Amino acid sequence: FITHLFPPAPYRVSLDRLDRFYPHITRLPEREARDGNCAICLENLRTHLVILPCNHIFHNGCILRWLVLKPLCPLCLSHVDHSHLHRTSSDNIATPLPPP
Repeated sequence: FITHLFPPAPYRVSLDRLDRFYPHITRLPEREARDGNCAICLENLRTHLVILPCNHIFHNGCILRWLVLKPLCPLCLSHVDHSHLHRTSSDNIATPLPPP
Protein backbone atom coordinates (compact mmCIF):
# COMPACT_ATOMS: atom_id res chain seq x y z
CA PHE A 1 0.00 0.00 0.00
CA ILE A 2 1.25 3.51 -0.75
CA THR A 3 1.70 5.06 2.69
CA HIS A 4 3.74 8.12 1.72
CA LEU A 5 0.63 9.78 0.22
CA PHE A 6 -1.08 10.00 3.58
CA PRO A 7 -0.30 12.40 6.42
CA PRO A 8 1.50 11.14 9.53
CA ALA A 9 -0.64 9.45 12.18
CA PRO A 10 -1.21 12.52 14.44
CA TYR A 11 -2.71 14.43 11.51
CA ARG A 12 -4.51 11.55 9.91
CA VAL A 13 -8.28 11.55 10.18
CA SER A 14 -9.47 8.23 11.58
CA LEU A 15 -11.45 5.99 9.26
CA ASP A 16 -14.27 5.98 11.80
CA ARG A 17 -14.56 9.76 11.58
CA LEU A 18 -14.46 9.60 7.78
CA ASP A 19 -17.14 6.94 7.84
CA ARG A 20 -19.35 9.37 9.76
CA PHE A 21 -18.47 12.22 7.39
CA TYR A 22 -19.46 10.11 4.36
CA PRO A 23 -22.23 8.01 5.96
CA HIS A 24 -23.82 6.94 2.68
CA ILE A 25 -20.70 5.60 1.00
CA THR A 26 -21.66 2.11 1.88
CA ARG A 27 -20.00 -1.25 1.76
CA LEU A 28 -21.02 -3.72 -0.89
CA PRO A 29 -21.98 -7.15 0.44
CA GLU A 30 -19.36 -9.82 -0.26
CA ARG A 31 -21.74 -11.47 -2.71
CA GLU A 32 -21.46 -8.31 -4.79
CA ALA A 33 -17.67 -8.46 -4.92
CA ARG A 34 -16.36 -7.82 -8.40
CA ASP A 35 -13.46 -9.15 -10.38
CA GLY A 36 -10.66 -6.70 -10.93
CA ASN A 37 -8.38 -4.58 -8.80
CA CYS A 38 -8.82 -1.53 -6.64
CA ALA A 39 -7.46 1.44 -8.59
CA ILE A 40 -5.88 2.83 -5.42
CA CYS A 41 -4.03 -0.13 -3.87
CA LEU A 42 -4.10 -2.40 -6.97
CA GLU A 43 -5.20 -5.43 -4.90
CA ASN A 44 -8.14 -7.71 -5.77
CA LEU A 45 -11.63 -6.33 -5.25
CA ARG A 46 -13.06 -9.10 -3.08
CA THR A 47 -14.11 -7.71 0.32
CA HIS A 48 -14.75 -4.42 2.11
CA LEU A 49 -15.96 -2.64 -1.02
CA VAL A 50 -17.82 0.61 -1.59
CA ILE A 51 -19.40 2.07 -4.68
CA LEU A 52 -19.35 5.79 -5.48
CA PRO A 53 -22.16 7.70 -7.29
CA CYS A 54 -20.17 7.34 -10.52
CA ASN A 55 -20.38 3.54 -10.01
CA HIS A 56 -16.64 3.06 -9.49
CA ILE A 57 -15.81 0.49 -6.83
CA PHE A 58 -12.94 0.65 -4.32
CA HIS A 59 -11.88 -0.90 -1.03
CA ASN A 60 -13.51 0.95 1.86
CA GLY A 61 -10.23 1.93 3.54
CA CYS A 62 -8.63 3.00 0.26
CA ILE A 63 -11.38 5.37 -0.86
CA LEU A 64 -11.91 6.88 2.60
CA ARG A 65 -8.20 7.68 2.85
CA TRP A 66 -8.31 9.11 -0.68
CA LEU A 67 -11.25 11.34 0.21
CA VAL A 68 -9.16 12.93 2.96
CA LEU A 69 -6.90 14.24 0.21
CA LYS A 70 -9.51 15.04 -2.45
CA PRO A 71 -13.31 14.72 -2.60
CA LEU A 72 -13.02 13.29 -6.13
CA CYS A 73 -13.29 9.83 -7.63
CA PRO A 74 -9.71 8.76 -8.41
CA LEU A 75 -10.80 7.34 -11.78
CA CYS A 76 -13.19 9.84 -13.34
CA LEU A 77 -12.62 12.86 -11.05
CA SER A 78 -16.35 13.17 -10.28
CA HIS A 79 -17.00 15.13 -7.10
CA VAL A 80 -17.90 12.85 -4.17
CA ASP A 81 -20.46 14.45 -1.92
CA HIS A 82 -22.16 12.32 0.70
CA SER A 83 -25.47 14.04 -0.04
CA HIS A 84 -25.44 12.58 -3.57
CA LEU A 85 -25.54 9.03 -2.27
CA HIS A 86 -28.46 6.99 -1.15
CA ARG A 87 -28.25 3.95 1.09
CA THR A 88 -30.52 1.11 0.06
CA SER A 89 -31.25 -0.59 3.36
CA SER A 90 -32.24 -3.92 1.84
CA ASP A 91 -28.95 -4.65 0.10
CA ASN A 92 -26.62 -2.07 1.70
CA ILE A 93 -25.42 -0.81 -1.69
CA ALA A 94 -24.93 2.90 -2.23
CA THR A 95 -26.60 4.20 -5.35
CA PRO A 96 -26.84 7.69 -6.85
CA LEU A 97 -29.92 9.72 -6.08
CA PRO A 98 -32.07 10.64 -9.08
CA PRO A 99 -31.58 14.19 -10.39
CA PRO A 100 -33.86 16.83 -8.79
